[in-house]
Amino acid sequence: MKPLFPSSDPSTDSSAHQKSSRLPSSTDVETPAVSAPPETEMQILARRAQALAQPPARAEDKTTWIRVLTFTLDQQTFAIENTNVLEVIPLGDIAPLPGLPAFVRGLVNLRSRVVPAFDPRPLINLPAATAKQQQAILISHSGCEFFLLVDAVEGLTEIPHDSLSSEVVAFNSAYVRGVDAQGVLVLDMTALHRDLVIDDTAALPSF
Repeated sequence: MKPLFPSSDPSTDSSAHQKSSRLPSSTDVETPAVSAPPETEMQILARRAQALAQPPARAEDKTTWIRVLTFTLDQQTFAIENTNVLEVIPLGDIAPLPGLPAFVRGLVNLRSRVVPAFDPRPLINLPAATAKQQQAILISHSGCEFFLLVDAVEGLTEIPHDSLSSEVVAFNSAYVRGVDAQGVLVLDMTALHRDLVIDDTAALPSF
């Protein structure tokens, strides 16, 4: 006898089962591949090229530098440490002091203050100046102030301490701290001060 109502068993409804099995699932949908735009690829390549172009990291620089003031005497360049220099002035009139060693040039009136002036040439084995020296360097050392007379002041620079050599030719090495690779002679201000000032303080005015 034919049933009055169709069966609710899905296994008996083969057409419905076949239709549902043909519906696509979300996992069956193929996602198209997305490639980076050309601009982005060019930016990546540019960053890589920039990174490769960077210089390698350098080791820490442990060089000790000496800051000096350079000047000339008889066409030779000399230097003194900048810590000893107070100022540089054009050389004016010098009041001579007779009967003193050749390196004692006399006294300079500096803003109503009398300061002794010394010529380092005799001490470092340079001939006497054939022309009037043009500039004077005011130096402070061990509580004393005095002028060092020079032909011309060149300027401030820095010299690597390790580059100084003790080999000095034709100059009195007792007053030369060392010579650098460019031939600049760094004077020893302690030695100069000792022989320019202290040995002759009895003959000079108090300062």
